[in-house]
Amino acid sequence: MPRPSVSEEAKAQLEAVVEERADVPAHHLTFEQQVPFVLTELEKESNQNDSGGLLS
Repeated sequence: MPRPSVSEEAKAQLEAVVEERADVPAHHLTFEQQVPFVLTELEKESNQNDSGGLLS
């Protein structure tokens, strides 16, 4: 069974969010570290308001 993959566009969006919101540069984090960070940020934002989403 082939491994699932993530598009380069999705990776770039994740990295942009991390770059904007994290205390460290995005390139210091692995993709596996960026994903939970962005999910946590999404959760925080959704609890604060209904702005249309972090990745829009």
